Amino acid sequence: MSAPLARDTDLLTSHAAIPSRPKREAQKNAILALLREVGPMTDHELTWQYNKQRIRRGWPATQSDSVRKRRAELKNEGRVVNTGTVSGFAGSPASTVWAAAS
Repeated sequence: MSAPLARDTDLLTSHAAIPSRPKREAQKNAILALLREVGPMTDHELTWQYNKQRIRRGWPATQSDSVRKRRAELKNEGRVVNTGTVSGFAGSPASTVWAAAS
């Protein structure tokens, strides 16, 4: 069973902001597609690629930090793995490079 996306003590606005399960799954499937098609990348690169391809590919809109959250869920599910390398992107500090699990 997965952890709740908001704590019982969180404000109602936090609970209301949680994307629906179908939207989260669509976002996660898009992230997996990017990691398989483009290759391993950091969360910054994933977010950039997601936003670049979102409209053309019919992916749901997302908040700026949602791609990282969905990638973290995929890691917890064993569907995304840490490659053991780090990389900077567009002047950002070094970040973990992620890949789709085999």
